[in-house]
Amino acid sequence: MTAFQGLMVLPVSRQRLCAQSTEQQAVSLPPRSPVWALIIALMHEFESLEELFYQLKASGKAIRKVAQVLVMIYDNARGPKARKA
Repeated sequence: MTAFQGLMVLPVSRQRLCAQSTEQQAVSLPPRSPVWALIIALMHEFESLEELFYQLKASGKAIRKVAQVLVMIYDNARGPKARKA
């Protein structure tokens, strides 16, 4: 008997599965089944990665703004003659 022979296959489409919240997925699968545990773990990892992505995106915007201000300060410090060259 292979590891997958004892698993129950549920008729759940990928779209429906992605649209469900973690709690809804936990209710729709048999508790403590390997598939249930895997989906819950993957959803938590996905949520963590998604949060990290948004934090990095916000950090990137902040870094760009700081760089623009530093360039402006540098240009102003050089004076008008240096800007014309």
